[in-house]
Amino acid sequence: MQLGEPKQQSLLALFALHRAAFVSITEIVEALWDGLPPARVRNQIQVYVSRLRRVLTPVATWAIHTEPDGYLLEVPADRVDLAVFDNAVRRGTTLARSGNWPAADRELHTAMACWRGRALGGVRGDFFARHAAHLEERRIAAFEQHLGVKLALGQYAEAVNSLRPIVATYPLHEGLRHGFMIALYRAGRPAEALAAYREGRSQIIDQLGIEPGPELRSLERRILRGDPIPNAHY
Repeated sequence: MQLGEPKQQSLLALFALHRAAFVSITEIVEALWDGLPPARVRNQIQVYVSRLRRVLTPVATWAIHTEPDGYLLEVPADRVDLAVFDNAVRRGTTLARSGNWPAADRELHTAMACWRGRALGGVRGDFFARHAAHLEERRIAAFEQHLGVKLALGQYAEAVNSLRPIVATYPLHEGLRHGFMIALYRAGRPAEALAAYREGRSQIIDQLGIEPGPELRSLERRILRGDPIPNAHY
């Protein structure tokens, strides 16, 4: 699907973020032009909407409706990654709280499969950068929750493999490193767990000028002693 120029792509991204909710002209101007619109901005928005409608015409379940002073994107929830993600996380959370780990694992796997790179990749502007950062926080929170489920299921090797790249991407995130160390330790790899701690400590000191938090330090001491370590609650 060819979405056209960057501003047109950004407009569709904005509509998708507000799926089935009204988006005002003011919100569009803020998102696409950082609140500093060009002359005849309404005409420009109408052009973008018209072009998007032509692009979306073959997709019978998608429609952009014109409302007083704004627009609304009508699209089924199962066609928007963010909606699929949110619904799967909610179901997975409920199942995990009830102790149904296999079903929770399936739901959270569905949630994480919605991510194919960073949120709003390729869409520019301060508005989208803020939203992308918020979505990335939600992604990490769901990942940590999925990690807790995998540890409860005893899937330590799988947890290690899935955690390694994301810990490398977020080296200062202590929650992810904490889970990574537990997964390594429970997989029978205590030396690697301690190496992961040392690597994280070095980066935290270098970049933040502080020691790791008490939970990470306590975990290192327990691994050094060879203590049994229960699964953390994520």
